[in-house]
Amino acid sequence: MAIPALLTQLKAGGYKVVHIVAKANATTLPEYDELLSKEVPGGISQTVSSRPPSSAIQTVTSASQAPLISTKPPQTGVSPVQGPLLSPPLTAPVEKRVALVIGNRDYKSSVGALVNPLNDIRIVGSALKSVGFDLLAPIQNATRNEMLSAIYGFASALKAAGPDAVGFLYYSGHGLASAGENYLVPIDVTEPSTQQLSIQGVKQSEVLEILRREAPNAAHYLVLDACRNNLQGARGGKGFTPVGQQSGVLVAFSTEPGKTASDTGFGSGPYAGALAAELVKPGQIDLVMFHNVRVNVIAKTSGDQVPWTEDGIQRPQRPIFARTASESR
Repeated sequence: MAIPALLTQLKAGGYKVVHIVAKANATTLPEYDELLSKEVPGGISQTVSSRPPSSAIQTVTSASQAPLISTKPPQTGVSPVQGPLLSPPLTAPVEKRVALVIGNRDYKSSVGALVNPLNDIRIVGSALKSVGFDLLAPIQNATRNEMLSAIYGFASALKAAGPDAVGFLYYSGHGLASAGENYLVPIDVTEPSTQQLSIQGVKQSEVLEILRREAPNAAHYLVLDACRNNLQGARGGKGFTPVGQQSGVLVAFSTEPGKTASDTGFGSGPYAGALAAELVKPGQIDLVMFHNVRVNVIAKTSGDQVPWTEDGIQRPQRPIFARTASESR
């Protein structure tokens, strides 16, 4: 390892270099010796410590090996170099992360009550918090105004977190497409008609518009665990319509366009359970994580439910939700 690179790495780890010893005896230049003898009383011999380097410091041999600071017993009167093991080269600082979870369960009978949305947001929220997201207050059984107010607050928190922020918005509840728009359904909707949804529903497009306008530099994850198969009173299909790639946003659906998702499951729906399990697995980039969620849900539902994603994240490096120990240093 080159000396400048090694010194930079040691400094980054919080260490102060006080003594460097060559592996072999060094041959100095005569002109240097002459200059040094004039500046240092006693000559060059006084610049070299008589303390054996093996008493405190092990030699760093190569860049492929993690440099170690040793604490071998010192000679009498000599203090050892104290400190933890020096980690491998540090990764970039972890970006700030903000998450919001919304669960709508208690719908009117004309729409169809659900079982698991509050369970879903509980386990997904817990997983997000465990991997470093600042989890905002969960939103439960919300009206349109309550949902939009929470989404604006979430976007503001992301903006305040800086340009490298990562946002994760998870929604569990009813959702459907009507008149070419995808809607999230608040609990006060009396029937999922086009007229009612246009007045009381929350458009997917307006959620995206809020996030991208308020926090344009953040990496956004919009995860919609919706399009339930027990929605009542809907005319036409119950599934979402496809969306094109959204710059800066990965949109994840619990099922493919035009299809429905299950609310059945002990403790959560199948998508929420798979998402919570995969979020906390270390070392997976986001795309691999969502792929594994997809495979898990397909297996759980015997192929009846196939999650779908549309990726528009434009970061040079893909986010990793759960970092390994070395990635977190």
